[in-house]
Amino acid sequence: MICSADTRCDNTLDAAPTHAADDDGGRGLRQSVQIAAPAEHTVRFGVATTQLQTSVHVAGRPLFRELRLVFSHYGAHCADRRLDAAADAAAQAAAPSSTQANKPNVAALLLRTKPAVPVLAQDKLLIVQTFQRSTSDLMVVNDASNQERNFLLECFSTWGRFVITRIRDKGYWADMTDPCSGYPVYTPRGTSLYPDVDGASLLLKYSTHLVGCCRIISHPVW
Repeated sequence: MICSADTRCDNTLDAAPTHAADDDGGRGLRQSVQIAAPAEHTVRFGVATTQLQTSVHVAGRPLFRELRLVFSHYGAHCADRRLDAAADAAAQAAAPSSTQANKPNVAALLLRTKPAVPVLAQDKLLIVQTFQRSTSDLMVVNDASNQERNFLLECFSTWGRFVITRIRDKGYWADMTDPCSGYPVYTPRGTSLYPDVDGASLLLKYSTHLVGCCRIISHPVW
């Protein structure tokens, strides 16, 4: 699940992250930063329960570039909340200095004639990485594994809808991807799918394995 904190992650982390210039002219974290360690929760849905592990991260630049292509609507949210670097530059250019009070603001005039190129707010986007414990071997295709796979998918969808609704009620942006397709569930599709195995591997450094033509991630305990 992906959500927007709309505040700088410097306020959330124990130490302020080190920023470096991005390829597209923005600034961002080189490596992903974990701000909440993996924790296991028992989630109840009526009479059913599931074991859910969650952790919270700020994406590093490689993963953030992927997220921009998956969640195209996040750019509109940043522009609406003026969370993008282009808006910050426009505000700075529009403010006259004391020495140029009677001179034309050339920087502001140039910005008016140039199309805005938003540089999205990387450090305001949080990733909630989730895992669910299974009792069946999901690498095997049989009736039992298929039934549990469908059950876990329904649990994830129900939990995600519950959490995202409450985040949005607070005025923040939030979405999740469908594990079956990789597309966003609640906002328009972007030009790419979310690489869930790559994302989890980058964020938590879990091992991956090739099973047939599919790459899967291995939980270190489950």
